[in-house]
Amino acid sequence: MKQMMITGSDPMNEMKNCLAQVWASETMIEEIRRCGNGSQSYKFQIEDEHNTKQILTQKPRFVPFMSYNGFSHIQIQSSLQLFFVEKMRHWNKTIGGNEENNQLQNIDSDTNERLRTTKSNPKECHFPPEFWCIDPKISQQCFNKELCNQQFKSIYGRPINFKIIFNSKFEESRNYLNKYILNNLLNIKTLKLNNGKMFVELEPLHLTNQELEECGFSEWCAQRILEICIAASVEDINQRNNLLLCLNSKYGQINSNWIYECSF
Repeated sequence: MKQMMITGSDPMNEMKNCLAQVWASETMIEEIRRCGNGSQSYKFQIEDEHNTKQILTQKPRFVPFMSYNGFSHIQIQSSLQLFFVEKMRHWNKTIGGNEENNQLQNIDSDTNERLRTTKSNPKECHFPPEFWCIDPKISQQCFNKELCNQQFKSIYGRPINFKIIFNSKFEESRNYLNKYILNNLLNIKTLKLNNGKMFVELEPLHLTNQELEECGFSEWCAQRILEICIAASVEDINQRNNLLLCLNSKYGQINSNWIYECSF
């Protein structure tokens, strides 16, 4: 399960903090964010596929790209793109690459130079299992056949689950649900809700003791309590998501919204 928490700061800053925790440099973080927010991701995807085929001639080939609804989402894609340089180095080192017969000679000069000048990651065995299990020679470094078989059995035929934890008190969090999650991951016109391949679950952030003391008769607190109640009592995930999205799209008038717009 991939879990994301969007609370009081801008979602892109949350993504930046996330990338920083996996040893990404400031330059790499900004490059990933810029790429993910523009059309370059499509261009780079084609280049990645081409470069991958030059090194990994045997199928299956793992290309570091994930997309839903026909395009990439930065929160999903960035973690995979982050490891691409290290993956290329391992492919070169483990599949016939050496000083005399270097697989990197098949790659364009700019990418080749980038690979040679990037320092190795001391925690490279923390890469996702999908990388280590694409080829027996690679898996021997940090994985093995048994671990790879366990990995394949654990993920085969199972959907990807996303839990989005939000705090409706903050406008950034509401905007993330209304403008990103709703349009891209839960758009009923282009993507069926939780159709068996991907499950999106919205979860309101629980109130802290300090927030409970500050509640009074405030609108934000009443909405938070209602959201928590919905999350705890509505079993159907699609119905629960719809109710929470409805409340967040009409924030500020909880009584009329719940009675006339969002209740069932």
